[in-house]
Amino acid sequence: MLGRTLHWLGLGLVTTAGAGVMALTAMMNSAFAYGDVPPDPADPTIGLVMGPSGVPIPPPGYVTTADLLYIHPNFPNTTYPNPYANGLFLPNYPVIGVPFSLNYPTATMGPLAGFPALSTSVGQGMVILENAIASNVAAGNASTVFGWSQSATISSLVMQQLDPTGVPMPNNGLQFVLVGNPNAPNGGWAERFVGLNFPSLGTSFDGATPSNSFPTDMYTLEYDGFADFPRYPINFLADLNAAMGLGSVHGLYLDPSIVSPTVVNQAILLPGSEALGADTLTNYYMIPLSALPSPHDYLPLLQPLANVPVIGKPLADLLQPDLTVLVNLGYGPDNVGWSTPANVPTPFGLFPHVSQALIAQELVSGAKQGVAAFVSDIHSGAASGLSLSSLSHSLSSLPSPTHLLTALSTAASDPSATFTHVVDAFSSAGASLSALGLQTVDLLNAAVSSIPAYDVSLFLANLSNPVDAIGLPIAADVGLYTLGALIEAVLAEQAIVAIIGDFTGLLP
Repeated sequence: MLGRTLHWLGLGLVTTAGAGVMALTAMMNSAFAYGDVPPDPADPTIGLVMGPSGVPIPPPGYVTTADLLYIHPNFPNTTYPNPYANGLFLPNYPVIGVPFSLNYPTATMGPLAGFPALSTSVGQGMVILENAIASNVAAGNASTVFGWSQSATISSLVMQQLDPTGVPMPNNGLQFVLVGNPNAPNGGWAERFVGLNFPSLGTSFDGATPSNSFPTDMYTLEYDGFADFPRYPINFLADLNAAMGLGSVHGLYLDPSIVSPTVVNQAILLPGSEALGADTLTNYYMIPLSALPSPHDYLPLLQPLANVPVIGKPLADLLQPDLTVLVNLGYGPDNVGWSTPANVPTPFGLFPHVSQALIAQELVSGAKQGVAAFVSDIHSGAASGLSLSSLSHSLSSLPSPTHLLTALSTAASDPSATFTHVVDAFSSAGASLSALGLQTVDLLNAAVSSIPAYDVSLFLANLSNPVDAIGLPIAADVGLYTLGALIEAVLAEQAIVAIIGDFTGLLP
């Protein structure tokens, strides 16, 4: 049924894409178009709120939270009437698990030429968003577009399509709010490795969001591996930290229990922002992890340790200052977890230019801070010892003999039903293993074909500088293989958890 639905959706979009995109482009660029004059204050501003990968239909409260945290502070006149009250539907299925490619291949003809093809998730999302904007333009309404992750990429590409020459359009009734943007000019991994394609994964790294086309506000959480990837990926610690941030940071933007209006208000306005006098229509905000509640204020590398009972927090506090210095070297010489200026598209580089004496000074200072925090934790009772009650609780979670006897009794009383459940469990476990196998093969394909090809292109493009010709492919490999290895580990963990759940579900 899913396949038929997607096929029908694809046919419908194919028939409407050309007319929708061409009509929208004409209305945006015509001398008499609504978009060429500032919107009348009486005209409604309609919010087009989109979800990330894995959230094709925003759940209840999604639009409300997005408006409260990010949209209303920047564009307070935005409203959400039907049919957009619950967000905009997009085919944003989970990355790698999608039934079609994410944003590769690129279309070679038609209205999406030069952009992700209509057979891709992002290509379909572009057409849906463009048609929604066109509907608002036709009704004389302005649009505020909200994108997170995959839908931020969609927004970035739509900006390029509607403003191909890069002429600033500050008063055309179209504005954007983007969070967790993989296409952030200085930090988004789509720009860090621009030009890299993974055909086996249906993924391409398609460059930076325009900084000076439409009024835009962009928010990034520090160490979000999609939107805040290290500039110098030869730093393995920085890569691993960002890779772990894919899971522990990137999903926090709309979690009101963690990211509150108070947290967003602590965002740092980065150099390269319009509000700081840069030649751009975009404001770039970085939300430091220090603004988040514990344990989210630890480096992603240390969050698993910080969650360990008893000794975890003291050890994390001991390591955090010096480890932060080492991780931040992957972003530049400023000892912060981001790179600037934020509006300049910046691919990855080889080494940061930073004084060795300054690094030593910061490490010494960090060691003192870590030891002081460790001692404070010990004295405050953070490491009071492992209690027998916690051990007892852990043991109580194991299946008891009574549960096992009950399971055997149930099986004996209804053997046919039990046999069906057992077969279903094996079938489901087999499906999980099969999916993991396909995903692993796709990742291995990218590792042995696409990345080496990318290395060769880097080498040939930098023959005039032998250090870069040799060093840049090495730096790219450190970053990309670290990401790939962690993604494979996460996929394997998900499969194992699913299989365990299949069989433990047989117990009463």
